[in-house]
Amino acid sequence: MPGSGPSSWMVFMKIVEVITCSFNRFFLPRFHLLTQKYLNSDYSVAEARIIYEIYADPGISARDIVSRLQVDKGYLSRLLKKLETRNIILRTSTSEDSRLVSLSLTDEGKALAEALYLEVLCSGPLTMEQNVCLSVPTAN
Repeated sequence: MPGSGPSSWMVFMKIVEVITCSFNRFFLPRFHLLTQKYLNSDYSVAEARIIYEIYADPGISARDIVSRLQVDKGYLSRLLKKLETRNIILRTSTSEDSRLVSLSLTDEGKALAEALYLEVLCSGPLTMEQNVCLSVPTAN
């Protein structure tokens, strides 16, 4: 257990977040868990992971998400289009390279990311499958 004091607790939570995200990025694609619904939401695990990646790293590129989640570029493109249509994300071309797109969450997307996290906190004991899908975002 971390030592007393808020700074050691924040360091501990950041370590938990890094370990959880690394675990998810490695195992979710390998066990085909990205197509299942995320807890009680209308979003697939893949969509929830994309929302989380953008929430945790505003301005992330689609290329980085492909690398992190190890998903097919075409599949990611379709999911991003769906999230954009639902007003969850914004795509912005970067000034350096018009082919590179920066991704961010809309206000609605930020609220959704926080609601999905709250759903995790309020859902009570998690099943093994839900534990595999769990990500712990931190406040930015």
